[in-house]
Amino acid sequence: QQQEYLLDAAELQRLRVETAADAIRIHRGGEQIQISCQESQYYCYQLEIDGGELQLSYQAAEGERSLPSVAAAPVDIWLPEDLLARAQISIKSVSGDIYLERLSGAVLSAETVSGTISFEDCGWEEMTLTTISGDICGTLSGDSEDYQIDSRSLTGDIWLPQGTENAPRQLKLDSVSGDIRIDFSRNSTEEFVSAAR
Repeated sequence: QQQEYLLDAAELQRLRVETAADAIRIHRGGEQIQISCQESQYYCYQLEIDGGELQLSYQAAEGERSLPSVAAAPVDIWLPEDLLARAQISIKSVSGDIYLERLSGAVLSAETVSGTISFEDCGWEEMTLTTISGDICGTLSGDSEDYQIDSRSLTGDIWLPQGTENAPRQLKLDSVSGDIRIDFSRNSTEEFVSAAR
């Protein structure tokens, strides 16, 4: 069953989204928060607003103890630009992928266990991306000199330009076995760091 929500973003300062197997896709646009998700007999999504925080979280149906192994449909969320500019955005998924496209804002954290985190032409003041076995890949707006970059993958490969120690933006990338590849939209000829750990 498809569920659609349209919410006022005026008083919100934080947004938290959690899924199990379903992918999460974050879009920019509109004057209100729009959420589209699909529920089934095995699970649903619970929406809560409390103290300036909006949380959308996965809830197993009564009697269901295990997480779904197959994704039903992506969770699509459209966020107004003024909310992105001020809010702390937190996105978590177990095995679902996370997609971000042409988004910029204040603070973003995205985390998966086995899902991939991918993004295109994004720029955040603080951006933290974490996986266990999933890959992290995408393109950031600006160039690498705009960012303090802290990256780590224990057994995965890392491809990304060097950052700048005192840059105004912060980028933290952490994976156990996933690969990390980051490009920047204004880096035409850039020396990349490539490491296999």
